[in-house]
Amino acid sequence: MKTWMLLTGLAFAAALGLTIAQNPPAQPQPQARLTIAQVLAADPEFSTLLRALRAAGLEETLSEPGSLTLLAPNNAAFEKVPPTLMEQLMANRPVLTEVLRNHMARSRLSAQEVAAEPTLPTLAGSQLPVAASGTSLKVGPATVTRPDIPAANGVIHVIDTVILPRSN
Repeated sequence: MKTWMLLTGLAFAAALGLTIAQNPPAQPQPQARLTIAQVLAADPEFSTLLRALRAAGLEETLSEPGSLTLLAPNNAAFEKVPPTLMEQLMANRPVLTEVLRNHMARSRLSAQEVAAEPTLPTLAGSQLPVAASGTSLKVGPATVTRPDIPAANGVIHVIDTVILPRSN
């Protein structure tokens, strides 16, 4: 009887161990504990964006608790902006703030959720058109190149173009 109980106990323990090994508990992603501002600061791909956010006084906004979606132009996106225009933006805080707020939405939206809507309302008050086709997602003139980077206070979608206001 003792042998049978011992064997049953060992078999149960082995089965439990196998189940745990096959389905390990989900580990939280390290970035999800960082704020959007911290995620940007940790990635050299966003050095120009971070410099612009600081110049506009918006870095703190991306550090606060809450729920935001950031369309984050990478350094290559900023290199597409003519140098003279970039200098003008960096020198004009109100305009720079407006441009950067046009890259932010008031809630945490996955790429799939963004793609499901015809437009994305931004903190600047504009409605950016959304176009999804297959695995491609465009928001305004920008293509999302790396979606759904988690952060404690929102989500980041990397884009290939800085979204500038239209000239009239």
